[in-house]
Amino acid sequence: MLEYGGVTLERLPEAGILLRGSRTIYVDPFRLEDYQVFAADIVLVTHGHEGHLSPADLERVCRADTMIVSNEEVVAKLAETNLPAADALPPRGTFRGRGVDVEAVAAYMLEQEAGGANGATAAPRPEIPAHPFADDGLGFVVEMDGVRVYHAGDSGLIPEMRLIENIDIAVLPVAGWSVMSPDEAVTAVQALRPAVAVPVHYGYSWGSAEDAYLFEGMSDCRVEVL
Repeated sequence: MLEYGGVTLERLPEAGILLRGSRTIYVDPFRLEDYQVFAADIVLVTHGHEGHLSPADLERVCRADTMIVSNEEVVAKLAETNLPAADALPPRGTFRGRGVDVEAVAAYMLEQEAGGANGATAAPRPEIPAHPFADDGLGFVVEMDGVRVYHAGDSGLIPEMRLIENIDIAVLPVAGWSVMSPDEAVTAVQALRPAVAVPVHYGYSWGSAEDAYLFEGMSDCRVEVL
C-alpha cells in the first residue's frame, strides 16, 4: 500500500486501485478480497472489458448513493443491473462530487503499434489494437484531499498524456501487448513528471512482476511496486 499526502492507494487485481482519504474511491474493482471491500463514494470504470467492468464486484462496494462513472458502453451495460444509475463522461469531461474532482482522459492504443512491438520490451502485436480510439476507453485524473492521481486505464503511450499536469501519483499499465510496455511507461512518466508512479496491469491476464520491476529499474521517477 502506498500512502501519499494523507491518501492511501492499494493495488487491486488486473489494473484496479482503491483510494482512501476523506472519500473512498475505486477504479476498476475486480476480484476483491473481503479486506478490500468498503462502501464506495465513487467508482470509476475505465472500459467494458473483463477485468475492468465487474458487476459482481460493483455490487459488493456500491451503496444506493455511490456515484458510478464510465463511458457510454459501460453505462448502458450497468443500466441492465440493479446497481445505482451510472453517469457517462467523455474524454476531457469533468465532474465534482463529494469534494472530489474527476477528469476523464482518453485511453487507447495507437494504430501504428499494431503488427510490431509496442516498445522495446514488449512482445509483437499480431492484430490491430485491442483498445482502439473509437472504443472510447477512459483514464481518470482524480483530485482528493489535495492529491492528484492519474490512472491511465488500458492505454498505450498516447499524446494526450502530455496535456496532463501536476500529477502526484501516476498509475500506469506496464505489461505490453495491448497496453504500455515498461519502456513506454518510462517515457510516460517523463512527460507526466509525477512524484511517484505505480505499475499495474501485470500478473493476471498477461505480464508478470518482471514487467513492473523493469519499469522501476529504467525509470528516473520514484516507482512503487505494490
